[in-house]
Amino acid sequence: MNRTTPTQRLTAMLLLVCASSAQATVDYCVGTAAQLQTAVNAAENDGDASRITLQAGVYVLAGDLNYNQGAAAGEGALTLRGGGSLNCLIVAPGADGTTIGGLFASTFIQRRGDLLIQNMTFVNVDAAITTFAGFTDSVRVNRVLMLNAMLHVIAPTAEVVVRDSVWANGADLFSVPDFALWINASQANASDPDGIVHLINVSVVEALARVSGTNRALSVRVTNSIFQRSAAELESSANLVVRNTRSNGIQMLGGATLTSSNVITFGAGLNAQYQPTTNSPMLDRGLSAVYEGLPLFDMYGEARVVGAAVDIGGAESLSDSSGGVIVDTTASSGSGSLAAAVAFANSDSAPNTIRFAIPGPTCPKRIVRTTALIVTDGVVIDGYSQPGSVAPSDLVRFNGEPCILLDGNNRTHPGISTDASLNTSGESVTIKGLAFEDFSIAVQLTAGANHVVQGNQFGGSIGNSSSVLASNDRGILLGTNGSLIGGLSASQANLIAGATGVGISIGVGSDNNAILGNQIGYDGSGIPSTAASNRIGINVNGADNQIVSNRIANNLEDAIALVNAGATGNQIRANRIGANFAFGMPANLGDGVLITSGANNNQIGPSNQIIENATGIRITESAGGGNRIERNSILGHIGLGIDLDQAGVTPNNLDSSICNIVTGCLSNNDQNFPELVSAVLRPATVLIPASLTVAGSLRSLISATPYRIEFYRSRSCDASGFGEGAAFLDAIDSTIANSGSCTANNCTRAFSVSVNPSDVATGDRITAIATASNGDSSEFSACVTVTTSGGDIVFVNGFEGN
Repeated sequence: MNRTTPTQRLTAMLLLVCASSAQATVDYCVGTAAQLQTAVNAAENDGDASRITLQAGVYVLAGDLNYNQGAAAGEGALTLRGGGSLNCLIVAPGADGTTIGGLFASTFIQRRGDLLIQNMTFVNVDAAITTFAGFTDSVRVNRVLMLNAMLHVIAPTAEVVVRDSVWANGADLFSVPDFALWINASQANASDPDGIVHLINVSVVEALARVSGTNRALSVRVTNSIFQRSAAELESSANLVVRNTRSNGIQMLGGATLTSSNVITFGAGLNAQYQPTTNSPMLDRGLSAVYEGLPLFDMYGEARVVGAAVDIGGAESLSDSSGGVIVDTTASSGSGSLAAAVAFANSDSAPNTIRFAIPGPTCPKRIVRTTALIVTDGVVIDGYSQPGSVAPSDLVRFNGEPCILLDGNNRTHPGISTDASLNTSGESVTIKGLAFEDFSIAVQLTAGANHVVQGNQFGGSIGNSSSVLASNDRGILLGTNGSLIGGLSASQANLIAGATGVGISIGVGSDNNAILGNQIGYDGSGIPSTAASNRIGINVNGADNQIVSNRIANNLEDAIALVNAGATGNQIRANRIGANFAFGMPANLGDGVLITSGANNNQIGPSNQIIENATGIRITESAGGGNRIERNSILGHIGLGIDLDQAGVTPNNLDSSICNIVTGCLSNNDQNFPELVSAVLRPATVLIPASLTVAGSLRSLISATPYRIEFYRSRSCDASGFGEGAAFLDAIDSTIANSGSCTANNCTRAFSVSVNPSDVATGDRITAIATASNGDSSEFSACVTVTTSGGDIVFVNGFEGN
C-alpha cells in the first residue's frame, strides 16, 4: 500500500463517519475545554451510548476531567475521539489533530458498554480507565500519542486492545520516574472467555510499560511493538506472547511465562516523531496477521503499510523504498513478462513491487504458466495496478474483477510458490488483485513468514461473466507462520471457490495465521453452485490461527475442519457458515465445523452464524478436549446443532476426571449437557419489565471452578427433541460442589435463574449448553417450551388492582 492521497483520506474520513452514524448514540460536538467537561458530565447520565467528538485543536484543561458513568441500565458505550471538523460530521484519523494538555488528570469510570478513545494527543495529562466486571466487553485505545503522561487501565473481564499508539517519557508515578502504560486486566473468574489484552503496533519510548493479571487465566499478546528504555522496558505478571517486537528488557513477574518470536534487540532507530528512519530495523518487519487485521492508518493518519510490509511501532515510516518492476506483456517469459519481473525481484536485495501495464482494453489478461513462479526474495505482486482491475467493494458478495489471470494450463504445478531461502531472510510476499485457474496449488506459501494474500480470485466467474474459471486442486496452502489471508475491509477479501480439494489449507506447524473476511465456496455472480464448490472450505492442521468474519457456504464437505493434534488454540469467530439464500449462500453438505483426529483446545465463537449444514459443530470420538463453544447462532441442520462423539445425541453419563493433561479427554470428555425442567415467561407490564426464569440442573464433575451455562432461544425444537440454539440469550456460572448424592466424583447442581427475555415469546423453545473451566463444551440440552406465568401482578407500595 502506498501513502494515501488527500482524496483517499477524505473518503476514509467519510467512511468512518458513516460507520459510526449507524450506531444509536447521543452525540456531543465540542470545541473548547469547557465544552468538553460539559459534554462529559452530560454523557454520564444521558440514558444511552455516548459519542463525544472533539474538533481539531488544542484543549488546555483548567482542572481534572472526570467521567463517572451513571449506574442506570440504559447507559451504554462511550466513544471519545478527536480530529472532528467544525460540525463534527467528518473525523480525520490521526492523533496529531487534537491535543489535550494542562498538568491535570483524566478519569473514565465505565460501568456498562464498551469504551473507545482514539485520535488524540495527551501532553502532561495522566489518564485512568476503570470498568466494572461483567458489564464492559472491551476497552480500546486507538491512534493515541501520550507525551510525559501515563495511561492506567483497570478492566476486569474486559478485552483491552491498544493499537497504533505511542507513549514517550511517561510520568513520575508509583516511584517510577517515567511510568507510561499500566494495564490491569485480571479476570473475575476463570470461566470468563474475554479477559485478554492485545498491544498491537504500540511504541513505549524511554518509559515503562506494565501488565498485571492472573497467569493462568489471562492471555496477553504483544505484536509489532517497540519497547525502548535504558532500564526495564516491559513488566508483566501475566503470561505474555510477544511477536515481531523490539525489546531487550522484558521482565516476567510472579511466575508468569514468556513466549516470543522475532524479538529485535537492536535500537529502534526512530526520528523525533517516533517514525522509523530509512535505516531503522523496524522497517517492513511487522506481522500483517494481527488481531482484527491491520487498519488503514497509523497513529498520524498516514497509510498503515508503506513499502513491502507494515513497520513495527505506532508510527509508520513515510518513506517507500520499494522498487517498481513493470509487466507489460502476457507472454509466459522474456522481456516485460511476469516471469522476468519475478526473476528481477529475486535478484535485487531491495524490496520490489511488481506492477502491471499490459496494453489493450479487454480484461482479463491471461498469462499462461507451465511452471511455478518461484519467489526467493520479498516482493509485492500488485494485480490491481493493471488498468481495468476492480477491487471488491461488497462485504456480502464478492464483486471484484481482477484483470490479470494466471492460467496453470493443466493443474500439474503451483502458481506462485515461496522458496526456502525466505526462511533465512524472513521476508514476506504480498499477492493482491490476481485471478488463478487450473493450478495444483494456486498460491503455495511454505517458506518465509508474514505473507499477505488479498483481493484475489480462485475459481468462480470474473465479474458477471458466464465464463467460469477452471478449478484449482487447492486454492491456498499455508506452511508458514503469521500470514494474512483477506482482511476486514471489502477490498481485502478473496473469493476462494471451485477447488477440487481444499480452498485454504493450513499445514502442520503453520501457526498464528489470520483468515479474515473471505468468501469461500460460493460465487456472488450467481454461476451454478457446483462450479463454485470447494470440496472442503478451510482445513486446519496448525495452532493459534484466527478464522474470523468469513462467509463459508456451498462446500461439498465441511466448511471448516480441524484435523489433528497440532490443531490447537485456533479461534473461529463471527463467521457466516452455511445457508443464506437471500445472498446466494447454499448450505455446506458436510459439517459447519468439524473437529477430529486429536484437535484440541480450540474456540468456536462468539458470534458465528452456523445454519443448515449437515451438522452444526461436530466433535468426533477421535477429537481431543477443551474445544470451547460459546455465544453462536446455530440452527436448521439435518443432524444435531452440536454433536459430540458418535453421531446423534450422546446421553448424559459420568464425566471422567482422568484425561491427558495437554489435549484433554477425547471428544470434550462427552461433557454432560444441562437438564432443563421449565422456562417461564412473565410478560412486561406498565410497571414491571418482562422476565424469563429457567430452571434445571447440571450433573458433572465436582470442581472448584465454575461451569458456564449458556441459554439459547429457538422458534422450534430439533427433530431429536434436543437443541439447536438460534439466538444466544444469557449465561451463568455454576459451581458443582461435593454435596448431596454423588457418584464417581459427579454431583448435581440445580439452578433457577433469571435469563435475558429479549425476543422470547410463549411457545418458543429454550435449550442450554454447559462448558467446563478447561473448555469442554457439551451438546445442546433437550428443549423446554416457554410457558407464561399465571401469577397475579403485584403493584408498587403493596397496591393491587383487580
